[in-house]
Amino acid sequence: MLFKLGRVSLTLNSQSLSLLSTNSDELVRYITKREYVEKLLIDIRERATDGQIRSAKEVMKDYFGFTVSSDDDDKIMSSFKNRAKDKVEVYDDILVEYRINPKYPCKRLMEEARKRLAELLDINEPTEFFKTVDKKRDDLLDDSEDTAPVFDFFKGDQKKIFEEAVKNLAYFGNSKTYVSDQELLKVVEEIETIVKDGKPFGKIQRLPELNKRFEELHMGLLEKEAAIMDPLVHDDFLKVKDVLDTKQFAEVLRPRINQRFEEIWDKLKKSNDIAAIKNIKLESDTLKIKCLDEIDEYERTHQPAPEPPVAPEPPVAPVVPGKESIDPTLVQTKVKTKRRKNVSISNVAGARTYSIETEQDIDKFLSEMKQRLLQELEENTIVTLS
Repeated sequence: MLFKLGRVSLTLNSQSLSLLSTNSDELVRYITKREYVEKLLIDIRERATDGQIRSAKEVMKDYFGFTVSSDDDDKIMSSFKNRAKDKVEVYDDILVEYRINPKYPCKRLMEEARKRLAELLDINEPTEFFKTVDKKRDDLLDDSEDTAPVFDFFKGDQKKIFEEAVKNLAYFGNSKTYVSDQELLKVVEEIETIVKDGKPFGKIQRLPELNKRFEELHMGLLEKEAAIMDPLVHDDFLKVKDVLDTKQFAEVLRPRINQRFEEIWDKLKKSNDIAAIKNIKLESDTLKIKCLDEIDEYERTHQPAPEPPVAPEPPVAPVVPGKESIDPTLVQTKVKTKRRKNVSISNVAGARTYSIETEQDIDKFLSEMKQRLLQELEENTIVTLS
C-alpha cells in the first residue's frame, strides 16, 4: 500500500521498480521470496515537490503539446519520457537532413536541444528525474520555443525555397569573378544575408522574389556570354571542317568530329555557370587542335607512302683500268616526309594582354611571337597555325 501511494521505493539490482514497469504479481514475488532478500532495496521515497511536478507538466504542455491531469510521480514521469522519446526520434530525422545539406539553418541548436532531451531519458530514478527537469525547465522551454520554427521549416515550403536560394548562390559562387552587373550583385547580397542568418525563418518569405530576380538576371548574363562564345566555337568547327573536306577519308572521321563539337554547343546552351561558358573558348580551341592532329595522324597511317621520284637514266661511266665500276642504279635517294604540327594561334600569343602604342611595341610583340614559333619548329616539321 505504501509503495502504491509512492511513500516507499523499491530497487532491484540497482533498477528502480514502479507499478508502470512491473506488474503486481512480480512485486509480490520480489517482496515475499527469500531469493530477493539481498537483491531488493526498500527505502522511504523522496517525493517530487509540487513545484517540480508543475515544472514537468509545463514542459510537457509547451514542448510536447500534451497535458496530464494526474499528480502521480510515476505516471507523470512515464508520460514525459514517452513523449520525449518520440521527440528525440523527430530530432534524429531532421539531423539526417543536415548531413545531406549542411547549409540548412540552426544545426547546432537542434543538436543541443536533442542532447538535452535525450539526457532525461537516461534518468530512471524519479527523484533525480524531477529535480533535473525542474533545474533545466527554462532551457527546455527555450528549446521548445526556439526549435518550433525549425520544425516548421522542414515540414513546410520554406525548406524548398531555401534550397533554391542556396543553389543560386552556388551558381554565382563559381562565376562571381566574371560578374560586374550591379543589380545582380545587389540581389546576391540580399540572398546571402538571409541564407547566412542564424535564424532566417522570418525573412525566408522574401526569397521567392529574390530567387526569381536572380534567375532572370543570371540567365541574361548566361545568354550574353553564350552569344559571344558561339561564333568562336563555330569558327573552330569550320577550320576543322575545311581541312577534313579536302581528305578522301573525310566521312570516316566526320561523325566523331561533329559529335564532339555538338557536345560543346550543347554545353553552351545548357550551362548555368558563367565560368564554364567562358572556359568553352579554351575547350573549343583545344578540340580544334586535337581534331586536326587526328586528321593528320589518320592520313599518315592509312595513306600509301609517296612514290620516290624516278631518277633520270644515268650516263654510262667510263671503265677505268684498275678500278671497280659502280652501278649508278644501285644508289637510291631517300625521300623525307615532313610531319605536320598543328598549333593554336591563341597558344602562341599566350594569355597575356599587349598594349601597342609605338612601332617599338609592335617589334617587341613580333619578336616574342617569333621566339615562340621557333620553339614549335622542329626538323622535318610543318607548323600549321589555326
